[in-house]
Amino acid sequence: MYGRGLLTGFFATHSHRGGLFLIFRIENAIVSQGIPQWTVRFWADIASALYCMVTIHIQEFHDVEGDRVTGRKTLAVILSSTAQEWLRRMTALFFVGCGGFVFARSIGRPVDLLCTAALHFVAVCVVAFRTTHLKTRIDDEWTYRYYYYASSFLLIAHIYQLDLAEAW
Repeated sequence: MYGRGLLTGFFATHSHRGGLFLIFRIENAIVSQGIPQWTVRFWADIASALYCMVTIHIQEFHDVEGDRVTGRKTLAVILSSTAQEWLRRMTALFFVGCGGFVFARSIGRPVDLLCTAALHFVAVCVVAFRTTHLKTRIDDEWTYRYYYYASSFLLIAHIYQLDLAEAW
């Protein structure tokens, strides 16, 4: 599968993640039927889906051995240990950069927007630390299942709150 090249193979096996955008659009269409003021714009769904698509590989770190045994070709399996370390660092850098950007854009905004931005920033800093410093299987699983989901939820809540307030 990856004989065509790492990048081509990765996109061939992960292109379904683009469906996140469609899921967000459908979800918003359904919610807006019951709550008329809920009219989330296109950019909010794009931002949410992109965040998920760029960071979702964090789920692959905790099950490297299981993936090797079953023959799954995930990023964590096909990359060398040096490349895995690089991927972890770049992912952590993205988390902190994204969280910092969201927080910086929220300074001077209403307190509810500032609070969700601050909570998201703290959450992504924790995820970044855990991704680069706590690398056991159980730590990676906890990072993905609890901390990553919490940071993602806070970002999505912040984005939708921004969109609803038309403050962006």
